[in-house]
Amino acid sequence: MVTSTRYSTDRHNKLARLTGVSVDSTSSVQAEVSLHENERQFRAIFNGIFEFIELLTTEGIALEVNQTGLDFRQLQPQNVVGLPYWEIWWTICEETQRQLKAAIALAARGEFVRYEVDVISAQQTLRIIDFSLKPFTDETGKVVLLIFERLDITGLKQQYTSHWFRNSNFKKVYRYPKQAHLVNKKAPISINT
Repeated sequence: MVTSTRYSTDRHNKLARLTGVSVDSTSSVQAEVSLHENERQFRAIFNGIFEFIELLTTEGIALEVNQTGLDFRQLQPQNVVGLPYWEIWWTICEETQRQLKAAIALAARGEFVRYEVDVISAQQTLRIIDFSLKPFTDETGKVVLLIFERLDITGLKQQYTSHWFRNSNFKKVYRYPKQAHLVNKKAPISINT
């Protein structure tokens, strides 16, 4: 409850008029508490997931970056927010930056974009990222934000390549047992019989 009072006096300095207004502010306080709780829940989800998630303007300027994304390059929000996205992560080569700019332009026109790209981590290692750009529209259908999702799939790619290589060598050993020692010299494998 917020109360405000005013008074006025006559020429003899005696109280002539008293005005008071009381406003029940319970609903605005509840709305503020609710807004704060919603923001806290958003932050918990946004920063708690293992994927990199960012919010970008339709021009590709970073507005929000989750903690996973910041940790990947060991950055703080002030190092990222307000910068063109291709200057933050996609610095491996100019072609990669051009590809990202084209993807941002497509997403800004309302198209979903997804592909794999190589980037450099904070440890200066090459990582393979599966990323997507999703347009976020307002109630009129106008694209107002881009939701940028990235997932480091380097380990999955390495497992797939290793599995494929082992299986292709196993087939060679199985089909051509006399040449098995040659295959094994190239890539050691073990076959339990």
